[in-house]
Amino acid sequence: MESSSNNLMEKALFTLQIILFSLSLSVLGQSVVITPKKVTYTRPNTNSQFKETFTVTYPKISGTSTKLIKKIEDSISFKKVLSFNLQNERFENNWLEVADYTVSYNQNWILSIYLSMEGTAAYPTFFGKSAVVDLKTGNRVTIQNVLTNLSKLVSTIRKIQKAEIEDSIKEIKSNPDFKDTDVAELFKFAEFKRIHLEDFSVQKDGIAFHYNYSFPRYYLPIEPGGNYLLSWKELKPFIRKGSLFAQFVK
Repeated sequence: MESSSNNLMEKALFTLQIILFSLSLSVLGQSVVITPKKVTYTRPNTNSQFKETFTVTYPKISGTSTKLIKKIEDSISFKKVLSFNLQNERFENNWLEVADYTVSYNQNWILSIYLSMEGTAAYPTFFGKSAVVDLKTGNRVTIQNVLTNLSKLVSTIRKIQKAEIEDSIKEIKSNPDFKDTDVAELFKFAEFKRIHLEDFSVQKDGIAFHYNYSFPRYYLPIEPGGNYLLSWKELKPFIRKGSLFAQFVK
């Protein structure tokens, strides 16, 4: 009888451990642990000492299931987000110097991460892009997954951009180094469009939409930031019901 009782107790404890483990996974799943893994690669065929190596800092995920870790890391990979080809960079190209990332949000089942690459060809260049991931599925979030009435949203952001451009022109004209700049030509093609909605990041207070003015290198010091933050309150009319972002506007 005592042996049978001990077996039952062991089974009960084992069951409790499984339940507690599952609950802990659920709680942890609202965010993930992100650890930087810096890797230095060599270029065996380069003749330039300056170009012999480059570094890539990968965001390594833990704190969730093995299946989700694989999906999340794939969704935020440099290959997927920035079309980075490691083999080409090692054996054919000689541009990249540093690839890195920053995290703007990691809670409430949402991961928002910014991947960037910096290198030198004729002159130093830099570019990057944000990626937002649903931590329940590991899938990349598109703006259509979470927002609606996108045409009106674009119009709203254009008004913000218009004010930014007006302020920028005033600053340029008051800058002695750039006062003679043809600002009409500089901003000739500056217009926030539907496609630009896809470059967004999640912040504590809302969503930031990012726009690259692509100024010529000489004018980069006077290029506007192109970051348009809308609060959750401002976004309420656009948030899709039942979406990942609906939790912020209950």
